This record gives sequence, structure tokens and C-alpha cells, in this order.
Amino acid sequence: MKSILHLMNFINNGGAERYIISLAKGLKDKGFKFFVGVSKRTYNSCEKELEMLGVKIVLIPIKNVLDIFSAIKISNFCRQNNIDIIHTHFLRENCVAIVSKIFGNKAFIINTCHMNWHNRRDVQILNRVLTRFNKKIIAVSKSVEDNLIKEGIDKNKIQVVYNGVDYSYWSQDIKSTIGEEFNINEDVFKVVTVARFNEEKGYFYLLDIIEEIKNRINLNKFKFILVGDGELRHEVEDYGASKNILDAIIFTGFRSDIKNILKGAHLYISPSKNEALGISILEAMACGVPVIATNVSGSAEILGEDSQYLIEYGNKKDGANRVLQIYNNYGNIKEYIAKKEKDRIKYIFNIDEMLRKTYS
Repeated sequence: MKSILHLMNFINNGGAERYIISLAKGLKDKGFKFFVGVSKRTYNSCEKELEMLGVKIVLIPIKNVLDIFSAIKISNFCRQNNIDIIHTHFLRENCVAIVSKIFGNKAFIINTCHMNWHNRRDVQILNRVLTRFNKKIIAVSKSVEDNLIKEGIDKNKIQVVYNGVDYSYWSQDIKSTIGEEFNINEDVFKVVTVARFNEEKGYFYLLDIIEEIKNRINLNKFKFILVGDGELRHEVEDYGASKNILDAIIFTGFRSDIKNILKGAHLYISPSKNEALGISILEAMACGVPVIATNVSGSAEILGEDSQYLIEYGNKKDGANRVLQIYNNYGNIKEYIAKKEKDRIKYIFNIDEMLRKTYS
């Protein structure tokens, strides 16, 4: 049996956490034992799901990228629990895991880069030096790989492994209950976005698009269902109030029934400023929901760089044009878009391929 220690700051409800859950589910029959080391506990739904999968969550607080005391603790933990591989998910945890080798830690260190950050020069230099000791770096998209290489990471260390979703689960038809729950008439066009409320996810841009649509058509014909929570939620709500568009928006907060929500949607929109590879986009596509996404990083790779449904971030007219194009022609183009998107999930962004490459 191989023992793997995942390291991250804390377990939230984001893409990295869903990635770890996918690995725990998909590789449980391959003879792996999983631990997740965190700096603080959250006791949220993702933590509970991991524990139900037999993953042990342990406290290993990390204060900074060169936390010597944490490096010692990691080394001792790996020795005591016969850890074969440390799988890190962010830069700080990766740096400290590498420093732990000074204290006798012999575990291989794999890093998955989930983000497309442009790091400061000093961080780039530190990362360039320390990642020499990584066995491998997984980039979740080609754009992430390009960014790592640009910042001086050895390209021979990097392997692109696209995130994947379980097509059979997400494509299965169910009757959505969101119309009843939120009292939305059947003839209302439902647009969904699933993302954390932070600067990178582009919610302010999305509200600009909604305002632009309002200037062209009766907004009563639409409901924009924003799923998620985060530090900017109240600011986004205030911004919507200033534009007098809140009547067209539903803020659901965190939801665990994403499939139920997507199955009730006519359109999914990803307004992100930066997106390494959006798992929520993949889930929407697998559900057969037409997707509009900003032409950034991994989103362009998901839809295909020639997709006419990529929009330029910040261009509210461009965004409104695409939304209204699908709204006005929904009956004619929905099946065509859905088939094209589903094919990309089945053949490129499927969970089995992700698991196979990550296992190897």
C-alpha cells in the first residue's frame, strides 16, 4: 500500500478540494492510503466527504514558505506514517515540503499547480530553486504549464494533466427543483454561475453584463443564479443594488446540489478574470448546458480556442451579445452546443483520463 500526504492551507469548497476528493474516490481501489495535512480545520462538507472516503485529516500548521518547525513536523509525520508521496497543492506547502527533506524526509514530492498566478520576482527565484527537488509538477492546463515555464520552472518537470469530471454522473438526467425552490416561472431564462466570490472570479464584470442586457431587453425574462460564497459577496450585492438589477439575481450561497442547479439552467456563464481550469465549467458542459466563458487561460482550452462563445473579460457589450444570442436562438442551437461540449468532456476532460495520468 502506498501512503500519500496531501498538503494545503485548509479545506474550502473550491476546485483543489474537489480535485483531492476525485483522487480519493478514483484511486481508493489502487492500494493508496490518503492523509490531508492542513494548517487549520474547517469541518465543512468537503472535510466530511473526505473523512467518509477514509481520508485522515491532520493538523500540520504552516506559517510561511520557509517554516522550519513545520518542515520538521512534516518529516517526522512522514517517517512515522511511512508516507511515500507528498502531494502539494499550493506554493507555500510545496516549499515547506521540500525543506523537510533537509530533516531526513525521503518521500517523493509531487506538486499540482491549480493556479495561473504571475508571481513576484523574488517568489519566482525561490520557486525556481526549490522545485528542482520536486519529482514532478502537474499543471492542470497548458496555460498553467506555459506560465510555469515562463517563470523559469524546468519544463521537463512539468506534465499537463487536465482536470476531469465524471461524465456518466453529470450527464444523467434528473428533474431540477430550482424553479420551484426560487419561484421562477418556466418561461424565465435561467443563467447560472458557480464560483467563489473573490476578485479572480469576475462577478463585478458579470453584473456589468447584466446591466447591459437590462439596457436592451426586459430583465424580467431572466434570472441570474449565483452559486457560492466568499469575501466579496456583500460588495457584489451592493454593486448589483447600485445598478438596480438585484430583482434579476438570486444569491444562493454555498450549495452541495450543483447538479440539481445546473440541470435547471438554460445557460452557464464563467466571467472569470483568471481561470487555470474551471471545474464548474466542465460540470456544466457535462450536464449539457451551453457555456459562455471569458477568453482567459484554461477556459479557452476547455471550450476550444475557436469557440464563438468565448468573451473578452471586461467587455460588457461582448458578454451581453453572447447571452442574448443564445437566448434568442436557444431552441435552434441548444442541442448543437450541448453535443459539442459533451464530446469535449468525454474525450478530453474526463475523470478516467485524469486518474490514469495522475496514477502513473
